[in-house]
Amino acid sequence: MQPSQDSSCLDQRIMRVMDHDIATLVAQLCNLSLALTGSSAKGAAEMALQVVEKVELLVDDMQTLRAAAQELLDTTSRHVRSGHIEDRTAIAGDESAPFDDGQRDRTV
Repeated sequence: MQPSQDSSCLDQRIMRVMDHDIATLVAQLCNLSLALTGSSAKGAAEMALQVVEKVELLVDDMQTLRAAAQELLDTTSRHVRSGHIEDRTAIAGDESAPFDDGQRDRTV
């Protein structure tokens, strides 16, 4: 699979998961674990606990991902608002300013 196909597949999987309520998924997984372990109450409880722990980790990861995404958006937003447009506008209106070919912001 190509990287773009991988990301597209991942996007589809994420959207499919996001369509479900986490509490409903936990209940379904716990019910499934009970069904799989049959009459063993101890085994069912252990399996249900494992399901809940995995979901807790997933929720923590999602919160971390959400915070990181927001930080990235904030950083990008701050960079765009940092005054570059105003600087170029001032240069465009100032005949004594040196020619700006748009390359000054790039690192070499």
